[in-house]
Amino acid sequence: MYANNRDVLGKTADLNKFLFGGDRNNLALVRPVLIDIQRGRSFYWRGPLTVAGTHLDHFIVRTRYPVDVGHNFVLADNRCNAKKRDRMPACEHLVAWTERNAAYGGQIRSALEEREMISEQAASNRVAHWAYG
Repeated sequence: MYANNRDVLGKTADLNKFLFGGDRNNLALVRPVLIDIQRGRSFYWRGPLTVAGTHLDHFIVRTRYPVDVGHNFVLADNRCNAKKRDRMPACEHLVAWTERNAAYGGQIRSALEEREMISEQAASNRVAHWAYG
């Protein structure tokens, strides 16, 4: 069954983890990478982030994509993240996320590989296409 889904999930994803979730990575490792790329601004409302009010958010919600893949993360203000909860972001944010990954995908991949985290941009893009379809 996994072989049939490999095209969507990518080579590093485990179908069992995708379907039923798995252990979560140390997501704090992603934060400094995204602070730099997002220039200290919330992904959703573009206002400045504060140390206490910054959440690391799964852009494609964890209920649809329960694999901690680096390109799927954004930094969000705690209020924005609380409003989003387990819903998919608006299409305007999908455009911004896609553009961010196109512009900074290599930088995200390199930084996360140094931290021994999975970052498979192509799989994240395919899952986004599926989730928004």
